[in-house]
This record gives sequence, structure tokens and C-alpha cells, in this order.
Amino acid sequence: MFKRIQSLFVRVRNNNFFEGFVLTVILISALNVGINTYDNIPKYYTEIFEYLDYSITIFFLIEIIIRMVAENSLRKFFSSGWNVFDFVIVSASLIPTSYFESVLVLRLIRLFRILRLISIFPQFRVLIEALVKSIPRVGYVILFMFINFYIFAALGSIFFEEVDPLHWGN
Repeated sequence: MFKRIQSLFVRVRNNNFFEGFVLTVILISALNVGINTYDNIPKYYTEIFEYLDYSITIFFLIEIIIRMVAENSLRKFFSSGWNVFDFVIVSASLIPTSYFESVLVLRLIRLFRILRLISIFPQFRVLIEALVKSIPRVGYVILFMFINFYIFAALGSIFFEEVDPLHWGN
């Protein structure tokens, strides 16, 4: 019985329509977060957007469960950093809103759902992975820039000290 459900979930997970639908829900979630930043929304529409937010949360929960069951094991699922990333975002959106005194924190948690676009598009994944790999080299670039700025600041201090002592005096 479990193998039948798992094979069904594998087909659902690999279906292009399902991926497109997940993408659409992520974009609707982003629009919902943006709309909720306005203060003068009538109460009727606010309730609609709250139900929409609950529906989106439930959909993401179902989607992550489908992806977890579609894997052969939970260990394999959590061995992918992108799956862990999605799982954390979905889990954070399950935190009840009554725990927050600040609406800002709630909006930030909802906003993190948009980051799931990174795990949907392989091009975003490649870009983020390249960015993470380049972080150590950025430190060298910053050090090089500091050395250049220091040299030119010292030269400016030497050459322009008498012209403008307020700015170039030391």
C-alpha cells in the first residue's frame, strides 16, 4: 500500500503541471504578502487574504509531504540542502500567528516563502551555489580594495595636506 502511494507521489512530484502549480502558488503568496502591507484594506478583504494565506500554508505543507514521501527515505530527503531549506521555510510558516506580538515578524516569515523560488528553478540554485562559493574570494577583494584605498589616502594626505588641512591633514 505504501509503495503505491509513494509511486503516485513520485509521479506527482515529477509532473511539470505540479511544478508549475507550485510556482503559481509561490507567486500568489508573494502577492498576498505585498497586499497585506497596506493598512487601509477593508475588513472583508482582509479576511479573504487571511483564508488565502491559510490555504497557501496548507498547500505548502501538502507539497512538502508529497516530496518527503516520494523519496525512498527521510535521510535521503534531508541530505539535500534545498530540501532542508524548503522544509525550514514551510515549518516556519506553520508557527501560529498568536505567538507574535509584532505583525512585522509574521510578515517576514510569510515573505520567506518567496525564497522557495530559489529551490524551484535550477538556474537560481546554480547562482546561489556560485555566490556561496565566491564568498571567501570576496574577502580577498575587500582586502585588496582596503590596501588600495589606504595607499591613495596616504598619498592624498601627503600631497594635499597644505591645500586642505581639514580633510587631508592626517
